[in-house]
Amino acid sequence: MSAPDQEARSEPGTERILAFSDGVFAIAITLLVLNVAIDPKTRRLPEELLNLWPAYLAYGMSFLIIGIIWAQHHAIFSLINRADHIFLLINILFLMWVAFLPFPAHVLGQELGSHNQQAAMSFYAGVFLVGTLPFNLLWRYPASGYRLLRPDADPHLVRVTTRSYTIGPFLYLIDLVLSFVSVPLSVILFALLAVFYAIAPIPAVARTRLMRLLTGTPTRDQSGLLRVRKM
Repeated sequence: MSAPDQEARSEPGTERILAFSDGVFAIAITLLVLNVAIDPKTRRLPEELLNLWPAYLAYGMSFLIIGIIWAQHHAIFSLINRADHIFLLINILFLMWVAFLPFPAHVLGQELGSHNQQAAMSFYAGVFLVGTLPFNLLWRYPASGYRLLRPDADPHLVRVTTRSYTIGPFLYLIDLVLSFVSVPLSVILFALLAVFYAIAPIPAVARTRLMRLLTGTPTRDQSGLLRVRKM
């Protein structure tokens, strides 16, 4: 066996990494509901349920955001062909941040609407700002020079993905600054950022699929082999 073949054989694929990552996401997103709880000694249940609106808001917003991050994580891995040790460590660092997200969601749900809401929202926004760093590393390391990307990865989709992740830290920094000015506006911007990252990949992915249909670009079947789709 040649040296290149031995090197390729020693580098794992992405299936087990995705399975482990999905488990972390599943646990983190499930723990969010534990932040929604009522006092077992309460005697006014309807009023208590209504007063939980901050917890409902924090739960709903955090659930959707973590879900969108999970979708983005899968979008990244759809373009990655293999992994190396450095990439595994970057992914672990990213997952450590994901596993931490229920805590700022809990703080926001507890303090939103109180005199501490500004500090809670700033903490929430700051945690997501910090998270843009490992997320950018998770993409830029494999994408740099197509280090770990699939040979048939669409260059346009790669450029669009890089551009959308590049502006992420700046957008979340704006939200952090805005949290010191207006908590409601900061929450609204957070929701808009979630919508942006939910729909941003759609045009590029649609364009890639259309170009493959029109040009017969090689695609991968379930066995991992490259096949040319002919018109």
